[in-house]
Amino acid sequence: MHSALASWSNSQYSHRTIIGPVIMGIVGNLRTMQLEELLQWLSQSKKNGTLEIIHGKTEKKVFFKDGLILSSASNKPEEYLGHFLMSHGLINEGQLGRAIELQEKSRMLLGMILVNNGAIAERDLARMLRLKAEESIYDIFSWAEGDFRFLDDVLPDSAMVPMKLDVTAIVMEGVQRVDEWRRIRQVIPDERMIPVGIVDLSTIPGLGPVPSEENYADYHDFEGLKIPTSIRVESMGTGKAVMTITSVKTHTATTPADYTLGPG
Repeated sequence: MHSALASWSNSQYSHRTIIGPVIMGIVGNLRTMQLEELLQWLSQSKKNGTLEIIHGKTEKKVFFKDGLILSSASNKPEEYLGHFLMSHGLINEGQLGRAIELQEKSRMLLGMILVNNGAIAERDLARMLRLKAEESIYDIFSWAEGDFRFLDDVLPDSAMVPMKLDVTAIVMEGVQRVDEWRRIRQVIPDERMIPVGIVDLSTIPGLGPVPSEENYADYHDFEGLKIPTSIRVESMGTGKAVMTITSVKTHTATTPADYTLGPG
């Protein structure tokens, strides 16, 4: 288990180490074949290999075995293991920094170092690797377009944790997230627009008291939107965000200091 986890938990992403000789399979663009259709086809066909998807400078890979998703990889820095663990509060900046320094000296993989140093339990590492793979795939559902190709029978040379994610469950969650995000965008069409309460939010069940004005600059980072703490954002399941908005107006801000309190 240690070796499998460590092999897959490197903090860096390397195209050459993940994919060797290119063996062409299906190719296309998400404009003409939606991601859910592509994933379901690969699943129903019991495919083995690697699905590569490129959107601008972002490149992601989804690995399949017998039609099940083994894992995923990405070149987005925020999806590197160290950043992902920090963003979920499982390690701190100091622990990550020390692990990276040791990695540079020893060439050991980051996951193994963090486990050996006691920064994270192996079971938690396994859980977060699974969550990281799922969240990376869910992100692709938000792409309007992207070139893809499937490389038959091409998988990473390094060992992977056999996650065996069910494609149907991934597709259902991904489609639901897109639908929810579309409805949120109808209320908050621009990332600079901030929900601002125009009623006493402390009277609304579940929201709690409104923060004081001096603390109102505290905000949530919700998929690119800056959401004040008076608007509750909850994390449920595999990171699905549910936002309770009852009566809001929008205020355009460029920095957290520009946020206004109440009807302002």
